[in-house]
Amino acid sequence: MGLFEVLPTNLFSVFNSKNKNIYVSALFVLRQAFKQELVIEKDTLIHQLSSTLSTELLSLDTDEEEVFNDGKKLNKDALSLSRFMVKRLCETGWIEIEYGVDTSFKEYIALAPYSIKIINTLYAIMKEDEQAYNTHMYSIYSNLIQADTDRQDFMYTALLNAYDRTNELENDLKSLYHNIRRKYNKLGFLNTVNEVLVDHFDNYQKKIITQIYMPLKTKDSLNRFKGNIVQILLKWLRNSDYIEEIEKQAFNFQKFNSLDEAREDVITKIYFVVDKLNELEEMIDKIDEKNTNYVSATTEKMKALLNNDKSIKAKMSKLLDKLADSLVDNTQDELLQTFYDNLNLTQTAYLSESSLFVRSYTAPFLSSEPLELDDTSFDHIDDIASSFIENMNNTYSHKNVLAYVENKILNNKNELPSSQLKINSDEDLILTIHSMLKGWDKNIFYKIELENGNVETSGYKIPKMTYLRRRKL
Repeated sequence: MGLFEVLPTNLFSVFNSKNKNIYVSALFVLRQAFKQELVIEKDTLIHQLSSTLSTELLSLDTDEEEVFNDGKKLNKDALSLSRFMVKRLCETGWIEIEYGVDTSFKEYIALAPYSIKIINTLYAIMKEDEQAYNTHMYSIYSNLIQADTDRQDFMYTALLNAYDRTNELENDLKSLYHNIRRKYNKLGFLNTVNEVLVDHFDNYQKKIITQIYMPLKTKDSLNRFKGNIVQILLKWLRNSDYIEEIEKQAFNFQKFNSLDEAREDVITKIYFVVDKLNELEEMIDKIDEKNTNYVSATTEKMKALLNNDKSIKAKMSKLLDKLADSLVDNTQDELLQTFYDNLNLTQTAYLSESSLFVRSYTAPFLSSEPLELDDTSFDHIDDIASSFIENMNNTYSHKNVLAYVENKILNNKNELPSSQLKINSDEDLILTIHSMLKGWDKNIFYKIELENGNVETSGYKIPKMTYLRRRKL
């Protein structure tokens, strides 16, 4: 049977239209409706299209579509255009219209099996980056171990699952191999270091390595489950009672002409899974090699782009290196004089809101012999220490912190974001820190609402937050 003996000949004509993107969106709305409802009413689908695709429908090129509307002009409203979309999908064979069994003459949407498969395939292609690796090996192992333990009526079902999953695993591995090859070939079309970094870390690492390659090498590793799977299948193969039981299940499960034909199918599937798992090990080795080659090629590409950087900074670096090499035997003064004579260099800078900030200076640490203390200085050391601690506690006491918030921060305001704080000294910064810590106390007159991120004020970086007075003025 030919393909278009199953599919309508004009099924894909909607993809040749200028409005192909809108038709694809309509098919995805239809897919969502199919997932939610067993029976889809035509009017319900029309209203879903109208509400979901209202903006897209209004951009529909009606001049092209009026040919399929018996030459009648299309109304430019979402509901009318949704009815037309349903009509076009019906004419091209994506959907069929049927009537209910009651006397209400309600119209319902029916989907042919090929429509569902094609729409799901299109959706899977569009969402390819979001797809994760399927745990094929664990599925095969868990089904076989369960069937081997129970030895009930599901041994053939477990064998079918192993056969199908092995085929799917082979297809996924081949897709992974060709995907890495595609990334490898794409390297030749990347022209900047940023493009290479984005393609490697945002695309390759996240969508291929993390989602597919790493699960394949770790939690769903072939080597992890292969031994147990092969052991179970070979045990079944060597035991005539098992084979007889499985062939009976196969004969009842599928339309075989005889038990001998069912036995042949069972034995063929067992040998297929065992042999294919051995072959897939070699395929994974090739994938590992291709991944290693891609990472090496990416590294070499970045090195080449960095060495061939065409920016002013790169050109200046090369110029200085060349000049230094040519004057290797000369003194530093001669080198500088050569610069002055041949290059017109000027220094540029710009002012920003933090340009006037002067960073505190830290004196260099000097190593020297410690000074000898006078014995009499220890007589009052306890008093001096107690006085120092008392002064520090008084400076940042609870009362002083609240006074700082009232007079310096809120200052007759009900609220103030931290971006508007004026911190003029290190003492102000310490008081601000204390005020933020006390802001969680429900017994004081203000509270703190903490937000994500930081703000910079007066050269200090502090959390992004808002001071709020509990009782507004």
